[in-house]
Amino acid sequence: DPLLRFYDTCPAYEREAEHTHEWMAEWVESVRAQLVPSLQAQLGLVRDMAPAEVDALWQLCLLEAGLAGDVSRACRLFDGRAAMLMEWVEDVRLFEVHGPGSEINYQIASPLAADLRDTMLAAAGGGGGGGWLGGHGDSDDDGKAA
Repeated sequence: DPLLRFYDTCPAYEREAEHTHEWMAEWVESVRAQLVPSLQAQLGLVRDMAPAEVDALWQLCLLEAGLAGDVSRACRLFDGRAAMLMEWVEDVRLFEVHGPGSEINYQIASPLAADLRDTMLAAAGGGGGGGWLGGHGDSDDDGKAA
């Protein structure tokens, strides 16, 4: 596992991940905050709603839609614009945290992709070719499943 999860012990990766999480946290909170007035009104809340609660409601919507095919409860709180905004936030997060948005991610992936290419070319050319190296990340930096 250390060969495939080398980034768990890589100080450069940890620094980059921390930097990404820092700037993204502020941005994500500001995007969620845009949805607070509408959600508070729909729910009839007399207290201020925290931006984190917006994400909790969105996750509940995704859970209900994914597991039960039901979009009539939590999902009804998010109109088309709000749903697109929440999906966009998640797309940006994935791009930055797990994709090419962060330079270190493609620096890590390049040698793995080159090994895959070389192995496939060798196998296609009759040169045999065994397995290839691969990296994986099945958890976020905070240890939750991705």
